[in-house]
Amino acid sequence: MQLRASLGTLVKLGIKRVKMDVPVNTGYFLVGSGCRGRCDFCSQSYRADGRADKLSRIIWPQIDTDTLKEHSNKLIALERICFQCLDYPGLSQDLTELILYFRNDVGYCGSLSASINPVSLNALIELRNAGLDYISVPLDVPTEKLYRLRKIAGKINNESHGKTADASQKVKTFDSVLDILKESISVFGKSKVTTHLIVGLGESDREMIERLIWLSDRKINVGLFAFTPLAGTPLYDRAPPSIGRYRAIQLSYYLISEKRLNINIFKFQNGKLVGYIEGNIPDKICREIFEEDIFGGVCFRTSGCPECRRPYYNERPGQTPYNYPRSLSSGEIREARKAVFDYFKNTNEVPK
Repeated sequence: MQLRASLGTLVKLGIKRVKMDVPVNTGYFLVGSGCRGRCDFCSQSYRADGRADKLSRIIWPQIDTDTLKEHSNKLIALERICFQCLDYPGLSQDLTELILYFRNDVGYCGSLSASINPVSLNALIELRNAGLDYISVPLDVPTEKLYRLRKIAGKINNESHGKTADASQKVKTFDSVLDILKESISVFGKSKVTTHLIVGLGESDREMIERLIWLSDRKINVGLFAFTPLAGTPLYDRAPPSIGRYRAIQLSYYLISEKRLNINIFKFQNGKLVGYIEGNIPDKICREIFEEDIFGGVCFRTSGCPECRRPYYNERPGQTPYNYPRSLSSGEIREARKAVFDYFKNTNEVPK
């Protein structure tokens, strides 16, 4: 079985020596070699012509699973281990074996999670019985139209850029992925199912917010990402979202998921979010948004599974992070607030 570990994970285990300015409490492993997925934003897609050791901006060196036993003490100390899974025939069986290996051979007793393309209900049950605690089934986009455009567009070829695509694979529809997310809740339980949504793939703010409400109503957590242009992918020349737009979506998701507010608080103009309707927001929450410290900045931190920080996934070191992997300073909170309200005022900025 092919297994890769993120560079930050290898540093945490003491296998690599690189200076890290963000503490890592989650071990990230990439499962598989070559993906039959057609996502036109992903460097691991068989349609991409990029580095095989990268997922988004992160480098994932290969690692021998037997080597992990030598570092079991440090592995056991991690609060969570996350498997990022490519889509290939036999993945479910490989992942089940890997979960059992970590549980039985390495002796890991902490939280195990996996991000995996849609699988059958029986496969979900098998993964849960093997010891998986959390599961993520990525939507990536909020609408069926974008799902067809960004995730299943293009012809299936037997081979492309050295990456194999299984022509017999049945392509999942957007609605079927929504069904699998709901089935996942029946297997893993509420608040233990996550999906991913990427800001900047052509959706309107209203489409993104309506999907966030749909997911939150069903207790499905959302890991928000910013679109990142990657060399070798079909969208390499597409611009990422502005930091203001991303902050506005982050704040909106916080209001939806944590404060349980609904669509009637949002003010849209041609699908763009241009503000909040104060009369529909409780006074205390209104003060946090408009007068105080905007929830201490917690709304701008990394969302998704517990203890997920994923530093530098969407930006280079030194850049303002889209997702803060730590608490924000007072200056960073002020900058984030300003970015949100500047975005609301800038009616010329159309979401792309």
